[in-house]
Amino acid sequence: MADAKDQLYCRDVMLRGFDRKRAFMEAKIEDGIENFRKGYAFLTVKDAAGNPLKGEKIRVKLKRHAFYHGANIFMLDEMENEEKNSLYKKHYAQVFNTATLPFYWCDIEPEPGKLRFAKDSPRIYRRPVPDLCLEFCENNNIIPKAHCLNYGTVTPKWVENSVSGNKLALEKRFAELSERYRDKINF
Repeated sequence: MADAKDQLYCRDVMLRGFDRKRAFMEAKIEDGIENFRKGYAFLTVKDAAGNPLKGEKIRVKLKRHAFYHGANIFMLDEMENEEKNSLYKKHYAQVFNTATLPFYWCDIEPEPGKLRFAKDSPRIYRRPVPDLCLEFCENNNIIPKAHCLNYGTVTPKWVENSVSGNKLALEKRFAELSERYRDKINF
């Protein structure tokens, strides 16, 4: 019971500033939608011979846009069966134009020098390898984004626990990632 109460208190404290500015932010959001997310378009619909059609009803569906809209792709090929994996891929590609790829260090390099980049790498749940994710992105015109490359909480246990040891390991890690993905991931 105390944990739930503490969580509510923490939420209230953390969101207090947002709550005080709620009306201001909602007005900014509404203004942004009206001024930057909406616009007019005029279409001329023509028949096969190039003659304009008048009075025809058409339906237009926006399929791509310049706005980056994405999510992590950590469940790529992680479902319990191929049918669900196919649905995940289909719906992801229909909805999103960016994908955040998992680069958690402890999962990319669980043992020193044993990097999990390639599609045939050992599986770790919710950590599909970058090459698999990139292939999916390329096949579906989705912009890949690298997840944060270093969080202290996901540093592998084998990394020397010292400033110099950590720095050397990070320099090696960043060099390997840069070499492999510099021409493939720009975000």
